[in-house]
Amino acid sequence: MISVQRCLATLTITLVFSASTASAFEVSGFRWIDSLAVIGVDIDGTSPSGGTWDAEFIDATNLWNDVVPGFRFETSDQHSNPCAGFFFPDGTIPFPEDYRQGVGFSPTDCGLSWGGGTLAITYIFTDGITGGAIDADIIFNSNIAWDVYSGPIQNEYVDFRRVAAHELGHFAGLNHVVDGQALMHPWALSAEKPTADDIAGLNALYPEETVLEPIRVSLEEPVDNLVHGGIGNLRGWAVATTGVVKVEIYIDGEYMFDAPFGGDRTDVGGQFPDFPDAEQSGFSLAYGYSNLSTGTHTITARAFDKLGDFKDSSSTFSIVSFHKDFIPSTDTIETGQAVMTSGGDEILLKNVTIDGHPYDLTLKWRTAEQGFEIIEIR
Repeated sequence: MISVQRCLATLTITLVFSASTASAFEVSGFRWIDSLAVIGVDIDGTSPSGGTWDAEFIDATNLWNDVVPGFRFETSDQHSNPCAGFFFPDGTIPFPEDYRQGVGFSPTDCGLSWGGGTLAITYIFTDGITGGAIDADIIFNSNIAWDVYSGPIQNEYVDFRRVAAHELGHFAGLNHVVDGQALMHPWALSAEKPTADDIAGLNALYPEETVLEPIRVSLEEPVDNLVHGGIGNLRGWAVATTGVVKVEIYIDGEYMFDAPFGGDRTDVGGQFPDFPDAEQSGFSLAYGYSNLSTGTHTITARAFDKLGDFKDSSSTFSIVSFHKDFIPSTDTIETGQAVMTSGGDEILLKNVTIDGHPYDLTLKWRTAEQGFEIIEIR
């Protein structure tokens, strides 16, 4: 079942309201399900002031797009006659039914006489069951003298752009209002663009929703801008709206290996409940940082989703090392002559001998690792 609504902009309608009527936005009872309406804009001709009708109509759509983040008008140059599918009084359908949104000028209201003072009309076709819009068209009365300008309405011409903006408000789902300063007032002559009341109406009908980033990834260790050494954790988490398929690890821009993925992360699951499998989003492994040369390095975790898209998270850190990459159990570690001092979350060990080599070591508490890590070797 399809329902049709007719929304007009007129010059001469006289309305009577009770004193208790509030001046606030009114919605028409339908909405565009995807919060998007695409209109075929292919209007012949230019205004007396020189602008094309197409460009002026598109400007009118942007008056709404600029202030209503939850809904959007898009335009195409594909022609669609706004009277397509209508039965004319003689019983014919002169324009093939296409159910595409269109806009244009017409000497008649799709075969009917224009009502006195009617400037334009918007037809909205809705699903009579769900109330969702399935088609809409805007028709301008070509018997009216039109131009585009700012300021008070002129005697010679009616401003096309503000009437277009008014009809687009109907197109999106707004009804007429009492407030004579609002764009959606039925006379459609006072406001040149959506007012606060008009904007509030569409924001209520199409509330802005939080858009999920398709992929999120966080490399938690190694910690950015810190010092690492020896064998430590390389870990983090990744989520994606389509699901994560793998996490690649790059060191200084060169691919090294895939990180084991799918570890329990209930904290991430709680933070991102809208992502699939967020509670099993962890990646983790033990990594020998001492295999890297002393100095600054960058590790990058690259998470891929099921569409093949990816996102990176990187950490730049410094490496400290002993006289060789790995200290085996056969090497002697002597701390009998060591002197320990401490302060804050650091411990300084002086005169530690490792494999016959004397060192002064600074250890620092790492919350992410829940333990002390050597951050300086002298």
